[in-house]
Amino acid sequence: MFRYHQSIMAAQVLSVLALLGGCAKEEELNPICEFLVDADECKDSLGDTGEDGDEQLPPPPCTLSGDGYPRTVYQCAGEFSASISFNTLLGDCGQTIGDPSWCDEVHEFGPFAEPYELSAVVACCDAEQPVDQDTVVTHCGSDLIEQICRSIPTRIQNLIDAGAFPVGENQAQKLQNWLAENQQECYLALNNPTDVPGILDPASWLVNDGKNGNWPGLNNFRITVDHAEVGSASLPDDPDTYLSCYDNDVNNTEIFESIVPTSPGINQILHLGESSSGSIMGPEVLGGRVSGTGSFQSQASACVDPWCSRLEITTDGPTGYWTLEELELFADGPVELTNGTSVVPIERSAIRLYQVGLGTIRTDRAGSQVFAVEAGDAHFVISGVGGGIVADLRWGRNASPITAHQHGDSWMLDSFVIEHVDADANSWTITVPRTTWN
Repeated sequence: MFRYHQSIMAAQVLSVLALLGGCAKEEELNPICEFLVDADECKDSLGDTGEDGDEQLPPPPCTLSGDGYPRTVYQCAGEFSASISFNTLLGDCGQTIGDPSWCDEVHEFGPFAEPYELSAVVACCDAEQPVDQDTVVTHCGSDLIEQICRSIPTRIQNLIDAGAFPVGENQAQKLQNWLAENQQECYLALNNPTDVPGILDPASWLVNDGKNGNWPGLNNFRITVDHAEVGSASLPDDPDTYLSCYDNDVNNTEIFESIVPTSPGINQILHLGESSSGSIMGPEVLGGRVSGTGSFQSQASACVDPWCSRLEITTDGPTGYWTLEELELFADGPVELTNGTSVVPIERSAIRLYQVGLGTIRTDRAGSQVFAVEAGDAHFVISGVGGGIVADLRWGRNASPITAHQHGDSWMLDSFVIEHVDADANSWTITVPRTTWN
């Protein structure tokens, strides 16, 4: 159940997407900034005063739901074990799906499991004021339960897409939709903290009180958390890499889920050999379409580890499969986004492969092998700091196939497009050019 893959790596140009959460204080940045985010986030100061001019009391050090006050993302470290259970005409969860391992999960999270920028569990706390560890890990525990609840609908959808429900697929879809729409009920049922900060008691939730009229072939669907513990929370050593947050939703797209390669195959780790530039295109903002360009860190640009763009590929010719394990494309300097009149610089931008991209090996007309990940099968996280003050993460997937060719010890990736669709249904695209990896 909802396994999580740690092979998420970092990459380049924060497209326009990081701008979606980034503002700058300069007046000329406001038109773009206020289009992309809440206008209040574009003000020079987020402080406020009372009606009589007296300063309001400082906000609490940590928050779950948000109060408009910017805080810092703390990365939580711990572990949990959980399971899903149900019955069909074929038997229990494992018998129905055909693999009991999909029904249970034991998972560790934290700095040794995933990078800070992709923290599986977080606390949103103020790094500028004293905050005790007990308070932080308590907020971590709440976010852990929320993330488990958010992972299960995705787990079910992936099983549906993989054809793992041989009976009741339509019913499974209705269950998935119900779970996605009733996240608060899941959270309230499973969030069972103890007197020890960060430690939660076991809890179980019979979904919809067992009422399964919309999915009659799936009986007694239950989610159980057997063990959940957060031992610590931390910040990176470098304050310049801190991410900002306004609530604990900053990591809501993190899913306790992984897709593993069909076989170990042969791994190759390579670095971007030559400098190249990607392009960004967004919607029209105040009379001008947002666009930008940025170059990648490469061996040709004298990159320094760990900021060299990186690729890891697993190939397994006998099965006809290959896996895009890791893809890191780091920006070689700031990326400037403009609508023709206003400019927003994006610092420390990166594109990172999320989970892995499973592909197939085919032969072209010339008899050469082509390694392809179909459109929509690779997911990416795009990150950066907009206007020098607000860090942000955005999510996208490949809108076009990712195709690769091997030349001796080197690999070439053909140009492909990553697309993010924002909350207003605007499309933002990053075009990654053809790249060579050595």
